[in-house]
Amino acid sequence: MLVEAGEVVAADHDDRPLKPPGVQVRAMSSFEDGASRSAGDPRVLFVINAVLSTVFAGTVVWGLDFLGILPFTWPTVLSFAAVLVAITYLVTR
Repeated sequence: MLVEAGEVVAADHDDRPLKPPGVQVRAMSSFEDGASRSAGDPRVLFVINAVLSTVFAGTVVWGLDFLGILPFTWPTVLSFAAVLVAITYLVTR
C-alpha cells in the first residue's frame, strides 16, 4: 500500500481479543507489584549505589571546596562516598 505525503490512513480495526482464548492476563495495579516480584542482583545494586554515592560525594566536596570550607581531594571524596554507601545500605536493609 502506497501512501502519498500528507494522506491520512485509517488503521483497520477488528473486535478480536488481543490474547489467545483461555489465557488469563493479570493487570498490574502499580509499579510496586512488578518490582516486588523482582529480587534484582545485589551486586548491580551495590555498584549503582557506589557510583551514585561517589558522584554525589564529589559534588558536595567540590561545593565545600568552592566555599573554602574543605579542600577537594580524592581521599576526602572517597571517604565521604564510603560513608554514604554505608548509610544507604543500613537504611535499605
